[in-house]
Amino acid sequence: MVTATTVIGILLSASSKNRVLICRELVSFCDMLSVDISFRNTPVTEYVSSLLDGDGFSRLDFITAENIKVKSVVRSPLSAEENSELSAFLYSLGKSDSKSQLKLINAFREYIRGCETNYAEKYSKDSRLLISFGFFGGLILSLVLI
Repeated sequence: MVTATTVIGILLSASSKNRVLICRELVSFCDMLSVDISFRNTPVTEYVSSLLDGDGFSRLDFITAENIKVKSVVRSPLSAEENSELSAFLYSLGKSDSKSQLKLINAFREYIRGCETNYAEKYSKDSRLLISFGFFGGLILSLVLI
């Protein structure tokens, strides 16, 4: 019983950590898009597909080239508002000139950095608490059942 509730606490903590890592990968994704648009200007759907097929963005498996072509809601572990922002960002890629796209990418990068900061603070504050609640909750349940 104690082990099960402790594992639940650890899993909740891990999901919080996963959100931080997703935000970090989105920032790197934006950086790579900026570089490509500034120098090579590869077609966006082609470039996004090649980026996501590589090993560097394993947590961004919810993004596809279809998100750029068709306006659809991305389903990720982030909040609904952040998924909506991500969907709008992806759909707007490749639909304007290079300077406008760079501004759009930079604005989205700053938005995601803010999200990453919030998730990192929440993770550092809540991770030990979640694991402790899991452990002590299981301990209390075990004592009550005995």
